[in-house]
Amino acid sequence: MAAALLATSCATSPTTVGDSPGTNLEFDGVKIRYAHLEAPKDPDGWEQGDDVPLYVWLHNSSGEPRRLVGASSPVASAVTLSEGALPMDLPTMEWLQLERGQPHLVLHDIEEQVRGAEFVTVTLTFATGKEAVMQVEAVDPQPDPPASPT
Repeated sequence: MAAALLATSCATSPTTVGDSPGTNLEFDGVKIRYAHLEAPKDPDGWEQGDDVPLYVWLHNSSGEPRRLVGASSPVASAVTLSEGALPMDLPTMEWLQLERGQPHLVLHDIEEQVRGAEFVTVTLTFATGKEAVMQVEAVDPQPDPPASPT
């Protein structure tokens, strides 16, 4: 599955990797995997004003401290954690799974309808000042946990 992404304030070029479900990329020593919005249960999609779960796995493979300090989307009034608050430290050489049934990101009060298989722009902001801007699909992938970072 192809995914579009942009990067700002970035010394290294991010790359889209693999064919796992969701958006997958490498950015500034952080592997971003399975990024997707929860698929809407209603065939008409997520409606204006809904709060939409955003799931993503992060792996800090940089060997240096990394911290997720914010997230945003032009279709949401805010993007926050479902439990707790940002910033969030990314442990070195471990997966951080922001996933269903665990703390995850939420797009609050979306400003437009989002149907299944549609994409929205989401920006993840790191303490380094670098941002990963990606197109995230409203789908329900069933990822197999990776044995090691790929």
